[in-house]
Amino acid sequence: MSELERIGRLMLYRNRILEKLLREMEKEFPNMEVIVEEFERLLEAINDLDDETIHTIAKLKEKRVTTVDEDKEGEELEVEEEIETFEEWFVNTLNSLNGSDSMKNYLMILKQMGGVALSSKIMHNLGMKKNTISMLEKELEERGIVKSLDIANRKVVYFNHPSFTNKTASELLEGL
Repeated sequence: MSELERIGRLMLYRNRILEKLLREMEKEFPNMEVIVEEFERLLEAINDLDDETIHTIAKLKEKRVTTVDEDKEGEELEVEEEIETFEEWFVNTLNSLNGSDSMKNYLMILKQMGGVALSSKIMHNLGMKKNTISMLEKELEERGIVKSLDIANRKVVYFNHPSFTNKTASELLEGL
């Protein structure tokens, strides 16, 4: 399991704990033992998620890039450059979506589908209504996170990252 998949699973686990906690708190006579247990589980899940995210970011930042210095007649220099790979971009994007778990879940599903997918397949995997998915896609497009194409009256969604935007439409469709 990749680091990002683990982060996604930890996020979903945290969400399930929160939902259970909120359901218990909404009861007329909540069970305080259950609430305390769920808070403890929630804190553990958040710590695990933080640790995994920090580990993943550190691992991605370790990568180095070799460049050629034109002034020194083709000598290669090892330079630490901030070239944002798809994985780095994806982690940064997830971190920028504070409090929007449905958007994060949408992006995790899209990544699991290879970064290119039919909107209807994402809707099916998330189990959300079409209007909700349309609103999520619109918001993600406005933020510049995803792009979409309408092909044969079907909406194809893909990440707005050079590893996807530099492809032709036929190359994107091969990813489906």
